[in-house]
Amino acid sequence: MSYTFDGNYVIRDDGFIAVQHRNSNRTALRISGITYQFTAKHNVSMSWISPDHINKVLGELARQCCGTQGKKFLRASLINVNLHETGNRDGA
Repeated sequence: MSYTFDGNYVIRDDGFIAVQHRNSNRTALRISGITYQFTAKHNVSMSWISPDHINKVLGELARQCCGTQGKKFLRASLINVNLHETGNRDGA
């Protein structure tokens, strides 16, 4: 399945949006009965998220050092999606 960058998000043909975990570890997130698996490939932990759940996923916080909190998930860049999906930066 192919994907494009719309200037804000990397979007797959079926409308799902690429989101990456803040580090390269695998993780999972359950929203409204759907479990999103963030798999690690080529040092990028990423999952494709339904547009209905994107704000909830991007709003998730994680504990950081010194008791602070920061974003757990980020919009995936086109380069990181290419790395995750094809193993190289240009997506070829």
